Amino acid sequence: MKIEDQKKVEQYISIHHLIAHHSQPGNLISDIYVGPEVSVDEKIFVGGKRPVTNAIYYMVIGKAVTQFNHLKSVKYWQYCDGSAQHVALVDVEKNTMEEIILGDPLIHADLARQLNKKLLQIIPVLPTQWIGSRLVDENSFSLITCTVTPGFDMRDFSVLTIAESKERFPCLADKIEKFFRDF
Repeated sequence: MKIEDQKKVEQYISIHHLIAHHSQPGNLISDIYVGPEVSVDEKIFVGGKRPVTNAIYYMVIGKAVTQFNHLKSVKYWQYCDGSAQHVALVDVEKNTMEEIILGDPLIHADLARQLNKKLLQIIPVLPTQWIGSRLVDENSFSLITCTVTPGFDMRDFSVLTIAESKERFPCLADKIEKFFRDF
């Protein structure tokens, strides 16, 4: 990792109090905001109460990947700094996988054109979708925010390893394998 990137990582860890993510090895996380609790549909959300919204910082460093994960809520990934990310969205209703570049349009537009991928600074992730990612530059880092509505609760969260992802989505196994090719 370049010295200036390492300094940024250290500064972000200190400023945002980033800690190891409980289910995504090699990634860091911290809360930004947790809203007031509201009633939600008990048929979808166990317990019937969630924060109205919440937001986190999420940092990926080097070769760490974000394994496919799913929430019952809508979440929004927003690029902040560092490397762009290759993002894969698997839609379980359509049985499709879309690849997107999450990054800054002023910095990463040429990269997205070279890779022939759509470039977004904010990616909405619907409850019918699973999301996974890896860095474009694995000698760097990426800092994003993630906002969830209704707010995050561990009971609504699922993570799949790469092998489990290929089993869960067998018709997309080749695409998943290619996406996480070096990991």
